[in-house]
Amino acid sequence: MQILFVRHGEKFPLAGHPEEEWPLSANAREATGTLRGRLQREGIHADAYLTSRFCHAVETATILRGPADDIPVVIVEGLTPTPHTQARFSLSAIAEDAVAGGVDISRVTTVALVGHEDRLSNLAKKLTADPVERLDRLEVLVLKAESLQAALARRATVDKRFSAR
Repeated sequence: MQILFVRHGEKFPLAGHPEEEWPLSANAREATGTLRGRLQREGIHADAYLTSRFCHAVETATILRGPADDIPVVIVEGLTPTPHTQARFSLSAIAEDAVAGGVDISRVTTVALVGHEDRLSNLAKKLTADPVERLDRLEVLVLKAESLQAALARRATVDKRFSAR
């Protein structure tokens, strides 16, 4: 199993709107498309994208998925950075939310988690004994594990880390 941690791209602030409604900037949309190409060149194809409910995270996941409508993009509360979602901030809770959204991540080869810092790096640290640093915007951290249970037991390993560049 591969677990991708992908930090969303740069946001475009909308005056009078809460941050969760801010879309990606035009530059971030273009860079996300470039990152999609990089994932393809790396031979990485997610079976599902789990994302925060913030607009810029959903947009990042949707661009990374590309035109393949059969690859689900599922909003999960544990990746959404608000105080009331903190209780859902664990891989097991995220997996439960994914099942509720129609995706059983224990049965996929590759799952992408698209969201925000510090949630992403903190979650990655809970799954591996390898060192994990903060993710920059549109940076990808790839963890490998024998299974979801192995990742939950902190037996995942850092495989790759890269950005759109």
